[in-house]
Amino acid sequence: MRKYLIFNIALFTQFLPEIFSYSNDFFLLIYFIYLIVTKKILNKLIVSPLILILFLVTIKIIFSHNFPLFKQYFSDYRPFLVFGILYYTTYEIDSISYRNKIFYFLIIIILLSIPNLIGMISQPYYSSILKYYYRYVIGGFENSDNTNIAQISSLNGRFSSIFGQPATSGFFFFITTILSFRLLFFNLTNTKVQIIFLIIILALSIFNGLVTKSAFYQFGFLPLLLIYSYLRFKFAKIIYIFFFIFLSIFSLFILRSIFLEDLLLFFEYLTSGRYSENGNIIPLMKTVKPENFLFGFFYIDPNTKAAGDSSLWMKFLQGGLVYLFFYFYHLKKNLHRLYIIDTKYKLFYISIFFTMFLGEIGFTVFSQPKATFISFILIKMFIRNV
Repeated sequence: MRKYLIFNIALFTQFLPEIFSYSNDFFLLIYFIYLIVTKKILNKLIVSPLILILFLVTIKIIFSHNFPLFKQYFSDYRPFLVFGILYYTTYEIDSISYRNKIFYFLIIIILLSIPNLIGMISQPYYSSILKYYYRYVIGGFENSDNTNIAQISSLNGRFSSIFGQPATSGFFFFITTILSFRLLFFNLTNTKVQIIFLIIILALSIFNGLVTKSAFYQFGFLPLLLIYSYLRFKFAKIIYIFFFIFLSIFSLFILRSIFLEDLLLFFEYLTSGRYSENGNIIPLMKTVKPENFLFGFFYIDPNTKAAGDSSLWMKFLQGGLVYLFFYFYHLKKNLHRLYIIDTKYKLFYISIFFTMFLGEIGFTVFSQPKATFISFILIKMFIRNV
């Protein structure tokens, strides 16, 4: 009962405004430590990634006082804090009845839909609601006092619910769309009431995903389906291999200039221009030297936008290829231990994991505090039903 209370408190804090930067992460850290202390054990599968991340980045900070990304490494704690909380509250989550889980899911989606519905009716009112929700300022933006990315995006008709930016909102509703779809069409034990609830959840998930206009939501389903079918069906592996060979030959020798140019333009669209000459990432790429590949940078120009909105690049700058390898190795290992029961769940988890990994190329997928926490809780709650 006590752990279940902590689980609900940790979830509830993610819907609250940020008191100060990283305050939501700070609350999660407190709950995680509390659960470890009350459990009186240290599970190496959960704790070792945190120790590794803390060690690598702390050493970097000690030897480089001018390292501007040190505060960003708090973002890397988020998935593992979620795993820790889920690990110690697994029994309580699994003991909730399926009916109550569906109702829980419905309430969350309805609450998160209200801000977007308000925004569709009145953008100024939506903006005024979120004005003080996030405690940071976007520098260089006109009238930037208490301005956040969600507000700026809303001026272009992109609404992010309570999340800080469209990419975060798009990632979250990407997960809820997948879950509600699978629960609706692949769970044969649903009652009529549950089917109605799931239809509402699916409809609201699609609505919220579309109003974010997030590229991750719009195009994330394609790699998800390709990855899942590749893992699920043997003939798909053969088809994909031949298609990749054909596409390579076709692009290199038949329509080399036209095809590659269109492909690059599409990639730029997916990543919102982050890889263009005037974007955030190309200037960083030009500064990469051979000695940076293994252990990352010891100095980055403070005037350069950190990692260009790509959490994959952020990890590379923090600790190089060594850091990237161990980070994703531990991430995959923890996901595997928490969610995998048989082949069906394994395919589902791997497909989501690699889709999120692809999203890191141009989006901060694993660095979303609220979205990561709530999404992983929903996945854990329903993993036995999908």
